[in-house]
Amino acid sequence: MYCSLGEATRDIQYFEKAIELSKGKSARAYRMLAKYQFSREQYQDAIVNFEKSLSINSMQYNAWFMLGSAAFRAENWQTAVKAFRTCTHLDPCFENWNNLAASHIKLNQKYEFLFLKIQIDYN
Repeated sequence: MYCSLGEATRDIQYFEKAIELSKGKSARAYRMLAKYQFSREQYQDAIVNFEKSLSINSMQYNAWFMLGSAAFRAENWQTAVKAFRTCTHLDPCFENWNNLAASHIKLNQKYEFLFLKIQIDYN
């Protein structure tokens, strides 16, 4: 309920209360806090909380995508590559492949990306 209240009021204290009451085991509370931080352009904090949420429940496609987006905006290319690579496994759409390629290019790894794409296409 605290997550819903935090979402409705846009008050960070409710997300923090949900995390406290769950003893740090609520993936939703961390995800909602991270989304709040992302909307406020607090990308480093959002990355930390998306990672906490995903460590509890790794099957959250939207959290992976937003983690990649936050990492890309924070110029944390390694985290962006990890997040978008996971997105391509969960939903192999062009947008995920494009974001993964852009992250690899920022790391000067365009050939590694091409090799990865060829391996996946042939498997």
